Amino acid sequence: MPTSSGPNQKGEENLVFAYDVGDVKNSYRGEPATNSQNADISSMTQVGFNGWSCYDGSPPYHTWGTNQSKTFVTVPGPFGTSVNAMLYHNFNGGFYGPTDWGAVPNGTITSGRTYTVQGWVKAADSSSVGNSVNVHTYYSHSGGAYSAGTNYTLTDQWQLVSHTHTVQYNATGGGIMYFFTQNPGEVKMYLTMTGVFLDESHAVPWIIGGSTRSNTQGLLDLTGNNTIDLSNVSFDSNAKITFDGTDDYFTTSTTAPSLQGNSTFSVEGVFRRNGNILQQGFWGIGGGTTLQGICSWNYILTNEIGIDLWGTSTYGTGQTYSSAEWKHIVWTYNGTSFTTSNISIFVNSVKYTGGTLITRRGGSGTPNINNTGITLGRINSNTSGYHANGQVPVFKAYNKILSDNEVKQNYQQYKTRFNLS
Repeated sequence: MPTSSGPNQKGEENLVFAYDVGDVKNSYRGEPATNSQNADISSMTQVGFNGWSCYDGSPPYHTWGTNQSKTFVTVPGPFGTSVNAMLYHNFNGGFYGPTDWGAVPNGTITSGRTYTVQGWVKAADSSSVGNSVNVHTYYSHSGGAYSAGTNYTLTDQWQLVSHTHTVQYNATGGGIMYFFTQNPGEVKMYLTMTGVFLDESHAVPWIIGGSTRSNTQGLLDLTGNNTIDLSNVSFDSNAKITFDGTDDYFTTSTTAPSLQGNSTFSVEGVFRRNGNILQQGFWGIGGGTTLQGICSWNYILTNEIGIDLWGTSTYGTGQTYSSAEWKHIVWTYNGTSFTTSNISIFVNSVKYTGGTLITRRGGSGTPNINNTGITLGRINSNTSGYHANGQVPVFKAYNKILSDNEVKQNYQQYKTRFNLS
């Protein structure tokens, strides 16, 4: 089926598996986290909408309809599907805004702890574009009170806004979350999908429904919207999946029958190694519990570009690069036989062929890729120490050979995004 998984639009009918963590609308939903805000208030159910209060600085205090109003609406949301939202109207300007008085539960604001308050907002009419919203949090403590926020400019598009705070004192009560619209005149704003995330120093994209995603709801196979189980992978400080070199991997629930046997296929991805660690697993196709892989991370996590066919490495010309570098790599097989003459790899669109196949790690002969599924992060589920150490933000598999020109086009699309050489 056609997807939005990558730049090679023409060849997407040949795509059998794909994800791109940069595609937050269609592919990536964020990291595991616990939303400490009330789920109804967070997701704007009717009950939650009714629970939203307001703040203002003149009598009668905290009263809807005096200086501001709220309306329960259902509108197209940040991810393209409908969401419940608050249409917030600040009549005259000033320091007013929607308020959740108990957003951060009592007892969770302790010295040294970091938390982030957040929400999705956008201007509700053209005259409100350019006005500001301040994501703000407040709590009392023995030394006084904490009160601060982060300003954002409203646009006609949804944006995820947040404020992060590291606590200096133990709070004497719960914390309050505000969305102040401090402007000289009238403001209309949509607000939805709010949250408070403890022990997080950044905003967390999360699925619609009032709670963050589970480990199995975060990454989607763009060829069919099947979830990819991320319960065995880690996340970096920017909320992106990473393989830590010890135990991280995932195996897709989607098998790839079009890659079985001696079929023609290509594999493409963008990778970065975290260290010069030898013989670590990158990706593979195998049956049962043992991965009888086609390719390992040997060629990206060491200083040599290589290919691994059942423990087979050294392929093409040796390449060195630092662990800070991203590489766009494509691996193709022409469907004839598993020999070096039928295999090519491209590193940042440069093509390598030839090389020597070396059997090791207890395997021999042609790789068995029947009854296949795709695994990333390890090369053998029964062998410790063979886990990847790096990041894979983009990965795709095709049941065709990508031409040299298609590889080059895809490389050009990723070049700026990842600062490829």
